[in-house]
Amino acid sequence: MIDESEEQKYSFYKISNASGKLQCLEIKDRPLTREMLDTNDVFILELYQQVSIWIGKGADVEEKKNALIIGKSFVKSHNKPKGTRVSRIVENGEDVHFKSYFNGFYPILKKDHGSNMGFDMSV
Repeated sequence: MIDESEEQKYSFYKISNASGKLQCLEIKDRPLTREMLDTNDVFILELYQQVSIWIGKGADVEEKKNALIIGKSFVKSHNKPKGTRVSRIVENGEDVHFKSYFNGFYPILKKDHGSNMGFDMSV
């Protein structure tokens, strides 16, 4: 049986060949923010039973080509459970589940709309 805290853990990695060699670097900064997703690179969000590969529009062809291979290798090298899903997400095509791990995808309302409609907000 799997511990519930194990299912809630996640890791975030950047795949880049800016140095001339394809590298996969773990990003340990938390919380994750939308600004961390650089349009010129590829990123992997590793969850318990899912590996999501985010591909920036400006990512290098080699990064794009190898991202899915690296994502699938995560399943084996990190001893993921059988049936772990590997998905490819392109920039601006993120689903709600992926966005939920990052601050900054949804605007925060700063205006109190209730008071503008005549509601008594002092109650």
